[in-house]
Amino acid sequence: MLPSLGLFKNIQCPALPHCKRPTCVFSHKKQQQKQQQQQQQQQQKTSSTSASSSTAKQHPTTTSSSVKRPLPARNTSDKAKLPKISSSNEGKAVRTRTPLDTSTTAQSKDPFHRVAHTPTFSGPLTIKADISSHTALKIRQVITNKLYEQYTRIYPSSNAGDPQFAAKRTQEHEQKILDTTTNTAGYKQQAMSALMELKKEAVVTEPLPSPSPPSTSSIPAAAATTTTTSVSTTSPKPQSLELRGKQQITGGGDWRSTCPILADPSYLANLVLSATQLDAMHYPPIALLDIPAPVTTTTKGKGAVQSAQQQQTCDRCKKTYFVKAILGAKDATACVYHPGRLRVSKSFGEKQRSYTCCDDPLGTTGCEKGPHVFKDENMEKMHTAIPFVTVPEGSTNAKKKERLLALDCEMGYTTIGMELIRLTVINANYEMVMDELVLPSHMVIDLNSRYSGIQTLAGVQHNLTSIRQALFDRMDQNTILLGHGLENDLKALRIIHDKVIDTSQVFPHPHGLPYRYGLRVLASKYLSKFIQEGSDGHDSFEDAATCLELVYYHHESLLKKK
Repeated sequence: MLPSLGLFKNIQCPALPHCKRPTCVFSHKKQQQKQQQQQQQQQQKTSSTSASSSTAKQHPTTTSSSVKRPLPARNTSDKAKLPKISSSNEGKAVRTRTPLDTSTTAQSKDPFHRVAHTPTFSGPLTIKADISSHTALKIRQVITNKLYEQYTRIYPSSNAGDPQFAAKRTQEHEQKILDTTTNTAGYKQQAMSALMELKKEAVVTEPLPSPSPPSTSSIPAAAATTTTTSVSTTSPKPQSLELRGKQQITGGGDWRSTCPILADPSYLANLVLSATQLDAMHYPPIALLDIPAPVTTTTKGKGAVQSAQQQQTCDRCKKTYFVKAILGAKDATACVYHPGRLRVSKSFGEKQRSYTCCDDPLGTTGCEKGPHVFKDENMEKMHTAIPFVTVPEGSTNAKKKERLLALDCEMGYTTIGMELIRLTVINANYEMVMDELVLPSHMVIDLNSRYSGIQTLAGVQHNLTSIRQALFDRMDQNTILLGHGLENDLKALRIIHDKVIDTSQVFPHPHGLPYRYGLRVLASKYLSKFIQEGSDGHDSFEDAATCLELVYYHHESLLKKK
């Protein structure tokens, strides 16, 4: 047998301590050391036992009576602290305790005694794990750290009355973002929008008031901006958008008395769409008024229902169907469709198109059921169903008339197509002019809650005629209407107006019409904010305010170029 080269002598044997090889090539040093230690311990034990036995033989034990042990010295001062024993008649001992001197015990403190203390924030908060949270803990912690950096910049510790002011605001703001979103994507986008707004905030140099319990109103206006949706009958206006517009656009001062775009009438006149642009973007033309108004008849019976039927293509499942004036039980589930959009993803190196609602590939059966709906684009048919009107001329009540109004409409599906169900109007100073629900004139099929955000029409107080009259009380033929894709809003209002500013043309697409940028894209690109991110629909006030902010941004950019 060949001799070993010793290549593995420094490697510990993997079979220790049960190695049975007589000549193992691996190292057994640790086992040998353990064996040596055990032998030494046994030797020490044996030596100690032998030594004790030898001493016992040399010095035999003595009785307790022959050996007198010295008593320990007692301190006479401690006698008061010892318990007293008093004997009864029968010789039973009864133990009585003397009260301790509380004054001496209170003064004597243990230097090693630990005292609980209240926690203080010395930096960014540490987010606790929450199993019910829709966003991962690591993502929340990163957002919290970034929010804390901005709050410490805005509110220096020297100016804040509470040293934990920035930390408390960070905790409150992050929790608000988490509560107002439903998924991780919405959380990230809303957090980025809040961070962009915080970066625009100036440092607070004035001392803050005494610390108070945190509340939602204590968050700065720019930081409290969230993408909320209106699902009730009277949705309150988000004040943060209004305040943000004042701070961002005017930069302070009396912004109500000095509106930059109203002070420059030539600027607004250049943004108003021309007749060619109105025609190319399919705005309602004045020629519609030459079509005679429809004549209402009161025919009864089955023939009236059949006459109301017309063939349309469903806006969801793209199937052709006959429109009915009154829907039956089967019509409520006739449409099978995918509510989500198509997206392109890769699977095993191949591109596949699937729906965002259920991840099913293109061509599969829909995952939801509902009634067939349609959107009529033929303005002549729309005028026949509900006539268009023009804006009346200015009246004597000229004080209420506005020079510029930004508006946004929400529409729902009815038996004649899409009708107005909500109107939101603000003026050039971000003041709310009206925000009302509108009752459609025909049977409602679907409120289109996924986009409109309207869940119910309970408490509605206006129809199309009354809401138009309320709008006409605040505008005339010289009032400029501002919006994004405003031709759809004017069609829903059945209004013909030629003084229009469309933000899709203020920031046109490089390829020209019919291509347009969406409002969400423009807000992200030029205003660095995210809108229309909620899962419950759009906020009409937010859309109208965003259009106004885009115009202010465009006006400021032109002034900088000069």
